[in-house]
Amino acid sequence: RRAGSEGTRRDTAPPIVMQPLGVRACYAAALLCLVRQAAAPLPLFLPPGCTPAEAASPGWAGRALREYAAEHADFAARLSKLPPGLARAIGLGATLDAVAEAIELNVLAMRGLLADADPPSTYVRALEPPGCPRVNQSASCHSDPDAQYTSTTDVIAHLARDWGASNAPSLRAYRALASLLARHVPPRPRRGGRARVLVPGAGACGLAFALAEEGYVVEANDASLPMLSAVRALLSCADAPAPCPESYALHPHVLTDVNVRDRAAQLIPTIVRARNRGVRATEALARLSLQLGSFTDPALYPRRGEAGSGEKGAGSGGRQWDALVSCFVLDALPLPAHEFIGAVAASLRPGGVWLFAGPLAYHERSLPPFSMDEIISILGEFNFTLRARRYLNICIYVCNVYTY
Repeated sequence: RRAGSEGTRRDTAPPIVMQPLGVRACYAAALLCLVRQAAAPLPLFLPPGCTPAEAASPGWAGRALREYAAEHADFAARLSKLPPGLARAIGLGATLDAVAEAIELNVLAMRGLLADADPPSTYVRALEPPGCPRVNQSASCHSDPDAQYTSTTDVIAHLARDWGASNAPSLRAYRALASLLARHVPPRPRRGGRARVLVPGAGACGLAFALAEEGYVVEANDASLPMLSAVRALLSCADAPAPCPESYALHPHVLTDVNVRDRAAQLIPTIVRARNRGVRATEALARLSLQLGSFTDPALYPRRGEAGSGEKGAGSGGRQWDALVSCFVLDALPLPAHEFIGAVAASLRPGGVWLFAGPLAYHERSLPPFSMDEIISILGEFNFTLRARRYLNICIYVCNVYTY
């Protein structure tokens, strides 16, 4: 991974130790350990200079579930304000009972997925190797309680989108991106080794896993600790030393209050199951790692020309990615789109490729709301050359397909 980083696994096997041997050598050492230690969980790396206690305060998972319970209480309170006659007419009592049961099942499933994440003692910490410059603490070290995609509702919705039984639309999109990437960046370039791909804003990591299945070495980056912790537990289940559920029944739409056609559809569960069986999946997991933190944090992803970026005149140990692939992320970031594009351009090696897909349904903090034509127009300012462009008429994101 990163030159001069060290990490340990929580099982009885010897720890993974990554010495400052250069980026490619570190990747090879890490992959060798991952293949030989099949019982080890998927690695989740903390930001530089960050301890587990700094990444998440004790009890964070329990607080997240209590906040989810409070969200349910607010949802029920709004419905309970109806006059008795109207409440009987719509069968409000039965609805509230069914919603409460679905919430309880969601809490049980999330408690199982986050059981090993609080405290996050099993995560891999980036340490300072002897003889190397001191690692500055990343701004991503302290999690933002108001950050997007940290709530239990968000985590459940994204798990259902990427790993649910009804995830065919997102899976088709991810595999199409993997196929398109292979045309421009083969998994095994002629220079040897495997192409290295970064997926910023990876969310539930369905896209990152699909790319790893195609042979790429993939880092899934996200600023949401609950999201990455849940995905890590789901994908590590097949290799876990102790028995764990192979699937979870989640109700991702139980608290939805937008475009609900009928309550019965709102309460349909989704079976969430990782595609982590078989040789292909095992090899993909060996090429996948999770990185907590903000993609735009320079301490985490040094840019060209900065200390640690690996460019001539800068320190060694930085990463220059062969490709960045982002899906459903550009419009959801807490920063302007052009700043994200600039960070992408600065993180790619010369000749590197950026694949972007997703709607432009901008969140409030993602302004200005560029149109797609405007985004394409400014790409040249960041030394990008447009190679391919395609529009999709329908894009199913985090929605209940049973209500349309």
